[in-house]
Amino acid sequence: MYIFALKSCKYSRGDKVVYQLIVNEKDEYSIFEKKYGTKQYRSLLLRIGTRIENLSKGIRLPSGQIGNIVGVKGGFEIKADSLRVYYLELQNEYFIICTGGLKKNQKKDIDRFRRITKELQKQLKDGRKLEIEE
Repeated sequence: MYIFALKSCKYSRGDKVVYQLIVNEKDEYSIFEKKYGTKQYRSLLLRIGTRIENLSKGIRLPSGQIGNIVGVKGGFEIKADSLRVYYLELQNEYFIICTGGLKKNQKKDIDRFRRITKELQKQLKDGRKLEIEE
């Protein structure tokens, strides 16, 4: 069983709030940023950040930068060359960044995203409130 919490995302600068998902006390997006914060991926991380900011401002991303995740209601991926970030849009009000990874690991990452979001949506449906960390 997963224990979830939320943390405000530094790229949330618009009307729609963006949160980073904390899973079992681990900040998934911060782990992703740390793992791919190397010189090789730095510019791609900046692109991902800009795309997250644009989502929060209600700016629609072109189809080559975003994709639906089949089988996850409200599930999407943000693309920047070989990097992917998977997020959940809830009630057309806010976004939760769930996980990220490389395109070559996409199948495994999407499977994990599906497991996490299924449990998250179940807990929200059951009325559980998510703690928001600062």
